[in-house]
Amino acid sequence: AFDYTGVDGRTLTLNAVNNINISAGINSTGTSLLHLVLSAGGSVTTTADIDTNGGNITITAVGAVSLNTITTAGGSLTVDAGTTLALTAAVSTGGGFVDLDALGALTMTAAVTTGGGNFTATSGGLLTTNAITVGTGAITLVADEVDLAASASGIGGTLTIRGVTGGQDIILGAGSETVGNLTDLDLTTSDLSNILAGFTQITIGDAAASGTVSVVGVSNFADSLTIRSSTFSVGVGASLNTSDDILTIFADSMTLSGNVNSGTAMTWIRPTTAGQLIDLGGADAAGTLGISATDLTRLVTTGVLRIGDATAGNITVTAAFAPAGTLGTLSLETGGSITDT
Repeated sequence: AFDYTGVDGRTLTLNAVNNINISAGINSTGTSLLHLVLSAGGSVTTTADIDTNGGNITITAVGAVSLNTITTAGGSLTVDAGTTLALTAAVSTGGGFVDLDALGALTMTAAVTTGGGNFTATSGGLLTTNAITVGTGAITLVADEVDLAASASGIGGTLTIRGVTGGQDIILGAGSETVGNLTDLDLTTSDLSNILAGFTQITIGDAAASGTVSVVGVSNFADSLTIRSSTFSVGVGASLNTSDDILTIFADSMTLSGNVNSGTAMTWIRPTTAGQLIDLGGADAAGTLGISATDLTRLVTTGVLRIGDATAGNITVTAAFAPAGTLGTLSLETGGSITDT
């Protein structure tokens, strides 16, 4: 083992043309803080504990990375793997951030606890998580397929899940998924059950909102939810529910064969594209978000149903409609005009 007791704040750097294998512990003891940098032209493998006592850890490999127990007590962990990345034992950063990036599959078989630091995992393949606990930090999961195999929890932070490929389609609420299929980002009912209450905001989809989001089963969220999509749909027998938390849906076209329910909280339907026209009572068309009379009966809230925003195009009411249940307030917002035909 390597036990460091020297000058506080020094950096231990290991560079290798080929592989780095650490089979004995690296520990900063006493009050000494030790930064650690590992850089390999091949793989990096640790089978013993690493404890930096507040120091940052940076690991870069052209090949695969496999990590055993890591404790930083306030330091950050940054890993960049050229192929696959595996966390085989617990990671605890005590307030430091964790940033994991793999060009291939990223697999966590043990828990990560950040104590308030942000957690980001990006995978070019399948992203499989274990328990992630961030306190007030944020969780960001970026992959074309995400398997939430254990709980993701935060207190006052945010959770974002999106594809690594721009325009990746997302499916919510399926009963099962095809392992290894990267065509769609599937968040099954099992995945969704592992998203615990406590986030201030959950966002599904990328900022460009260029992919489709399809709800195919009962999909329940316990916190405020934002869906970012080009096309949004809810299938027959499916539903999207936020348990009295604000639900915001960005879409340029929409088909609702099942309910969207925010309880007592606001449901907000917003066009993805600035200037997109809105037809209340009509069908989708090029340049027009159509929200049919049937769609409107599927938008369930006793709070505010808001349609449009300051960047939306003209809103035209082309058919009579009656929102579902006891609607508190219907709010129409546009940067253009509102016309009732």
